[in-house]
Amino acid sequence: MRLDLSDRDKRALKALGIALTAAAIWLGHDAISASSTPGASIEALEQRYLLALAKAERQPGLERDARSLARSLQILEHRLLSAESPSLAQAEIRSLSTTLLGDAGISSPVSEFGSVGIDGDSYVGIPLDLEFACQTDQFVSFMAGLANARPILATRSVRISVDSAATKTIRVRLTVEGYLPADRDELPSTEIAGGGG
Repeated sequence: MRLDLSDRDKRALKALGIALTAAAIWLGHDAISASSTPGASIEALEQRYLLALAKAERQPGLERDARSLARSLQILEHRLLSAESPSLAQAEIRSLSTTLLGDAGISSPVSEFGSVGIDGDSYVGIPLDLEFACQTDQFVSFMAGLANARPILATRSVRISVDSAATKTIRVRLTVEGYLPADRDELPSTEIAGGGG
């Protein structure tokens, strides 16, 4: 059975396909973002660690839980950006983002640094706004690269629109954010804007 669709119907189906793809990516992004946002997960682990320590003083069996949480926190903190200052962290996150985009086959991104700010009590967020055009599969590959990157990189916002229906490309604008520990002695306070979290 063959359906004869008008050009308008074909365009509507393509737009629907892109919208469904974007929705699927966004739903997957929420799971990736929730699991890779240290401002939330490390803070939560720290709180659980402090509670476990308090309970361990009263109940010796919980010391094992406190040690396990401390190890989990250490593992996550080893995945923070390695730069010594916010300025160097911005260069590190731009370089890493450019590499991940290149690995996904995406070229010529436009990037702009956002305001560096405190995220929670213990971390400094280093945001980078990116804008680029790509195929849907390239975008999915880039997002997978972000989720699997050694330093924790979270996406703060994602906007997707149709760039060209003829070439089946989408225009993406997103904010990628890496993190530094806020307690580093080397972090000059003049580079950090207040209260991001």
